[in-house]
Amino acid sequence: MPQVALVIGAVVAVAGVAVQVQAQKKAAKAQKKRAGVQRRESIRRSIRQTQRQRAQALAAAEIRGAGDSSGAFGGVGSLSSQLGQDIGFTSQIGEINNDISRFNSRAALGSGISSIGGSIASFGGAFGGGTTGGANAGGFFSGFSGSPSPSSNRIGI
Repeated sequence: MPQVALVIGAVVAVAGVAVQVQAQKKAAKAQKKRAGVQRRESIRRSIRQTQRQRAQALAAAEIRGAGDSSGAFGGVGSLSSQLGQDIGFTSQIGEINNDISRFNSRAALGSGISSIGGSIASFGGAFGGGTTGGANAGGFFSGFSGSPSPSSNRIGI
């Protein structure tokens, strides 16, 4: 009977981790969407501010009788250049935030897979009936017992 409880516990643990991973994926997607909305609003705000500043600069130049001067055009050009820099910066920060979200999502997935692996190992231990782990589960886990080969210690090499 205790083995049934261990099996049920392992199944529930695996299901819980699966739910957690899915929730983390949805949260990462929502964060990415929020960041996109914030980035677009920031760009719109910069454009509106530049339009106001441009209108103010041209109106001030007209009042002084210098509406067609190189100084007025230079000032407007400077505002446009600053706007381009602001938009470029905002876009870069948005891409960095997307990268961070993607890496956090991968980390959460790795954590979930690790938890599933631990649950499966516990499940195997339930069949082994002690410290030998799953090596005694009717021969099913027998290929996994013993010490690892030296080449299995290398990851991705």
